Parts: sequence; C-alpha cells; structure tokens
Amino acid sequence: MRSAIRLFATLAVVVTVSATLSAVTLQPAAAQETATIAVGNFWFCDSSFQNGVCETTINAGDTVAWDFSGVTVTHTTTECGDSCDAPGDSPLWNSGTVSDGSTFQFTFSEPGTYSYRCNIHPSPMRGQITVLAAQEELAATPDASPPPDDSSPSPAVVAPPVTGQGMQSEAGALPWTAVALAASGVALVGLGAATLRRARGLG
Repeated sequence: MRSAIRLFATLAVVVTVSATLSAVTLQPAAAQETATIAVGNFWFCDSSFQNGVCETTINAGDTVAWDFSGVTVTHTTTECGDSCDAPGDSPLWNSGTVSDGSTFQFTFSEPGTYSYRCNIHPSPMRGQITVLAAQEELAATPDASPPPDDSSPSPAVVAPPVTGQGMQSEAGALPWTAVALAASGVALVGLGAATLRRARGLG
C-alpha cells in the first residue's frame, strides 16, 4: 500500500513539474526587426521624397535605422511632436548633426504615428513612422478551398500572424495545456492523500 502511495506522489510531482515547464519554456518570443531608411542630400528614403514625406510602417518593438552613408552635407533625424512646422522642444529622438556617414537607430515600443524631419533642412526633408500594435499586424488570408455547398455552414477563415510572428497562433494554446497538466497533478495528489487516509483507517 505504501508503495502505491509513493507512486501516486511521484506521478503528481512529475505532472506538476511538466506543467510548469510547459508554461515557462514553450512561449515563443516575438521577432523584432530593423527597418533601414536611407538618408540623402535633402531627402529621406529616396530622392523622389525630396519636399515630400517618406512614410515607413513597422511593428511595435521594431527598430528604425537611418543610414547617412550617402550624404555629403550635414543632416539630422529629429522627431517633431505634433507638427513638423512647429516642432516641440523635447523630441522623442534626435540624432544630432551627422556628417560622417554613420547610422542612427531608434526602437519604437509604443504604437502610434511619429513625424520627423531634418532640423537643418526642415522643409525638403521630412518623414513619418507608423507603428502598428499587435492586433493590427494580422492580415486575412484568402480561402483557397472550393466553395462549400449551400446547405452546409461556411467555414471560418483564420488570419495567420505576419512574418516574424509565426508561432503566435500556437502560443495561445500553450497555457491551457499547462493548466490541464497542473490539474492532473492536483488530482493525483488528492487521490494519493485519499488512499493514505483509507490505509490508515484500515490499520
């Protein structure tokens, strides 16, 4: 009898530890990427954006790198605030003057729209960064299956994650697996305790 109780206890510990490891180690990390914006003489992105606005879209957590390697005069990349015509005094980022062909980077952690300009050439050199939240990253995928019979319900089309979030759809199921394993461990512990009380009562 005592051997059976020890077996129940051992199984309970194994299941509980497995549940904990599933919850901790199987969660995939969201991929983060770097978008590079070329900087030229009097433009961001490319020369077609001179006197225009270079628009870039990224995901929250991504990094933008401004590449000054193609310039021959000094420039900056400086966040404007509410308006690039009347920028604020405390920009979210400011590269300072760059004339050595280096790269300036900034990581965007919050969704939103961010305008920037070159403080030395504020009119011809402007840009805008749009940072998407996680729920905005999903894009619907066309249903390639043949059309269903009119008498049967239409299947739901599930939108997959964008590139770099490939494991996101599976991640939501992992905590439920851990909960199920933990519940099994608790049940085994309870069964072992009940068996132990019964054995003591018979003794």
